[in-house]
Order: sequence, then C-alpha cells, then structure tokens
Amino acid sequence: MTNDGKRKLTHKDYTVAWVVVLQVELTPARKLLDKEDEPLPRSKKDDNNYVLGQSGEHNIVITRPSVYGTNATAHAVANMLRTFPNVRFGLLVGIGGGAPKPPRKDPNKDIRLGDVVVSFPRGGHGGVIQYDMGRWEGECDFQIQSHLNRPPGILLSAITGLGSEHDLDNGRMNEYIRNGWWKSVTFPGRDEDRLFRSDYRHIPGEDCEACDRTMTITRNALEKSPQHRDKLRDRWDVACFEMEAAGLMNDFPCLVIRGISDYSDSHKNDEWQPYAALTAAAYAKDLLRVIKGEQVIAEPPATERLNRPKQDSDSSLSAQDLAPLDNRLNALEERVQALDSKLEGMVDKHNNSGQVIELEYRIEALSTRLDMINSEANSTQPKIKQLNDRVLELERGIAKPTGKLPGGTMHPMDHSRVGVSEYGLVGRVEAGRASVTRQRGGGPTRIRFQQRFDHVPHVQITPERGGGKHENFLLYLYNDGRPCVDCEGFDVGCFLHVEHTVTFTWLAVEIV
Repeated sequence: MTNDGKRKLTHKDYTVAWVVVLQVELTPARKLLDKEDEPLPRSKKDDNNYVLGQSGEHNIVITRPSVYGTNATAHAVANMLRTFPNVRFGLLVGIGGGAPKPPRKDPNKDIRLGDVVVSFPRGGHGGVIQYDMGRWEGECDFQIQSHLNRPPGILLSAITGLGSEHDLDNGRMNEYIRNGWWKSVTFPGRDEDRLFRSDYRHIPGEDCEACDRTMTITRNALEKSPQHRDKLRDRWDVACFEMEAAGLMNDFPCLVIRGISDYSDSHKNDEWQPYAALTAAAYAKDLLRVIKGEQVIAEPPATERLNRPKQDSDSSLSAQDLAPLDNRLNALEERVQALDSKLEGMVDKHNNSGQVIELEYRIEALSTRLDMINSEANSTQPKIKQLNDRVLELERGIAKPTGKLPGGTMHPMDHSRVGVSEYGLVGRVEAGRASVTRQRGGGPTRIRFQQRFDHVPHVQITPERGGGKHENFLLYLYNDGRPCVDCEGFDVGCFLHVEHTVTFTWLAVEIV
C-alpha cells in the first residue's frame, strides 16, 4: 500500500482486461472501479497506457489503443498480454450502433438508444459476425463467410446468471449508473431518441450538426445505410454494429459489450455517447460481480492462446480460408452431376458421351461437400491442408473417367483399378485391343464392336504405347460434332504427329 492509500501489486496479479477505444468510454470505466491501484512500469516495447484497479473480487487492467480500428486494438491487446501475462479474458466495453427492430407487440425486445447489447452466441455463430468477410447475393441476402470465436464459457455462464438476476430485479446496473455519473453525462431523454425512416437520408447541416462520420461501424460507408442495416438485422438478427472485435476475438478470449449511441444511419451525433458508454460500463461491472475470483484464476491465461502455434490453434476456419476449396468443390459437384446424368441414359451425344463414370467418385464428391458444410466449429489449421489434399485427390479421381483435370489438358487414362461391378446394373461387356495411326489430314479411326449393343455403351480407352520415336502422346474419344460412340462402335483420335501410331485397349460397358 502506498502513502496515498493505493495498492501496489505486480504485473502478474491482474487477471481481467477491460478494453476501451474512446475517451468517453474510458471515463466510466475508471469511475466504476472500486479503487485505482498504483501504476506499474511498462516495457520499452509496450506503448500502451494503463489504468489499474479493483472491481469486486477482480484485479482489472484497463487499456485504450492510441488510434481506432481492428488492427490498433489487436496491437494494444497483444502488448497488454505481454506486460500482464496472467490476464484470463477481456471485456470490450463501449458504444456501438444499434439495429432497431420493426414495431412489435413486445417493446422490451426492441433496441433503443442507451440499451446494452452483448455478444451472446446464437443462430450458428459465435455472437459476432465479421461483416468485412461477407458478401451480398442480390439485394437482400447477405452471406456471412466468417464467424468470430464465441466468448469463453465463464462469461457465457455469467451472462445467463446475470440475466436471471435482472429478470428478478436483483441486478445492480442502476446503482452503478448512478455511481458512474460524471459531469459530461446526461440522459438525453426519449424525446431525443429519434428513429428516422430507413429511406430518409440525413442532410448535412440539418438536425445533427455534430455528425461524426469517423465513427462508422467497420470504417466504410455501408454501415451508415439504414437499408443495409435493416437487411442484416432481418437476415442475421443483428442488434449492434461495432468495429473493434474483428481484430481480437479469434485470438483473445473476450466479450463485446456495447451501449447503443446511434442507429447506424446517416443521422449520427454524439449526444447519446456518454450515457451509452456509462450503461455499457455498468453492465460490465455487474457482470464481473457475478463471477467469483477463484473462477477466473482457474481459467488458462490468454497468453497461452495468443502464443499457441498457428497449426495448433483452435480458432475457427474462416470462410476466407475455405473459399478456394469451396469454389473447387462447387465446380467438381457440377461436373459430377453432368457425368452422372449419363448413367441414367441422359447422354449428351455431342459431349464426352463415351466416357466411363466411376460412381464412387460421385459419392465421395458429395460426401466431401457435406463434410465441408458440417465441419467442426473449431477446426485446426492442418484441416486446411487435409481438405485441400482431399479435394486434389477428388479432382484426380474425377479426371480418370473424363481424362481431364480441372483446368488441365487431356492425358492418357488409367482404369486398371476400376471393376465392371462398380458401374451398377451391367448388360453386355466387350473388350478389345487396337492400334491407330494418324493419317495426313487427320480425322478419326473407327473401332467396331463384335456385335451391336442394345444400348449405347460407355467406353474407356487405355493407351499401351506409342509407336516411333514419340513417347508422349494423346489419345481421346473423337468428337467432331457428331456422336463418337453408338451401338455399333466408336471413333478414336490420337497423336502429335502424322504417321504416329498408338496401341490401346478398350472396354465397352452397357448400363441397363
């Protein structure tokens, strides 16, 4: 204890981080500390400023990045965790833009200025959606491509418990709001809680003279659009927009707590900011009240997660990671469906009609696609390589019946591993061996079956060797705009040079 009555602890004594971005968020955070502690020295590489103190049973370190944005916040937290290595989790406490809901019977479920929104998981995501990693599909459907990690279980349990206390009027938020009041705080009143129609855009200089356009949600103009706000609200049940969590939540166990200071539209002003910041801070303090100190100590330090090698990280695979694989799987799925139609007699006689289809690859393609959709929420980075290897194997497998890799060129086919039984209900099977020589002027060579098939068969051709000095050659079922396989035979083309001879075996399978 110092002469002025402040505690002087060590860096290792602080277990809870409280992260703010604006001065208006820092003031209520300090006001609501039970006591402030003596400052501690920082390393030369740490450019953060800290406020240390106590809230209930917890030793708190408050930090504020020097500039706005996800990268600045992530940098500040990384420095903080190096200086205070025993921090278990963090609270991102401050203001945000609300997504008011349409008129409904229960007004208590609406979002209004001064309300508090907390990032609680639901709807298949972790409570926070990274808007920059999504895309609009048409005018109304926004597809999320990246979900951030859910808060740690200790915080989720506390949220549930605190909600029950609030339902029974046993919470202490109102008390903390009174205790945290300072001269800049006023309750603007519901007469100043004005929700404009979504199609009414603010005219600069009218009504909101203090519009602050630097405080958009993700630093682009889209979050000032009430139309997009409402579409995101309706599609994903979004209640709040903010801009710092994306840089933190996949590496730092934390919870986002936002007091609503505007409606995420063009009518932004700072009138509600102090009060909204205070309500968020009051909720954060009330949340810490229901968490025991020994519960926090039992949690692993956040540095374990931050310093964990990427290949061992349990952070969720983002859609940015999966998008290339997803695109390849989509292309493969289309090719599998096209090939599969031939098995059902829906043969396009002008396009690869003589190619044999291996059913197992269709099953594997759809199975792989399903695995991608239902992949674990906390897949590891090696999963990326594993999935990539599976897709590559799948592409090679589908290339066997078509003789072509996606984006590649024709090459000799090898069906030695394929048994006739894999094709389903087989009628007649005929095999043979032949040689073809390229003549001047090109054109196909006709190979006739011993007897006519009742149905157009599927044909596979497997090169054995090339004649002459040319070891590399091409062999393909010939198609010059007319059927290359019919009930009586098939046409084959080959070679790189005139007089080049290719010997091959062929197998004709009739599917009935």
